[in-house]
Amino acid sequence: MAHHRQWMIRLFAVGIGIAVVRVVATPMIAILRPERIQDIMGLTFWTGWVLSVGFAELWIQVTQAAVVVSPR
Repeated sequence: MAHHRQWMIRLFAVGIGIAVVRVVATPMIAILRPERIQDIMGLTFWTGWVLSVGFAELWIQVTQAAVVVSPR
């Protein structure tokens, strides 16, 4: 059951990643001011998904002890 929980958190992070990509894209476009949007799209996609999946992995690590220790 613990492995299922971990994978569901990861899959949720990947699913919500596109929303994070869109939130990250706006300030990146404003800060970097590319000539064409296509020049920065790869960077925004990687940044958004790395942030969401990275946060999911951090969440798994932080809450893993609480899940294992808590009695049923």
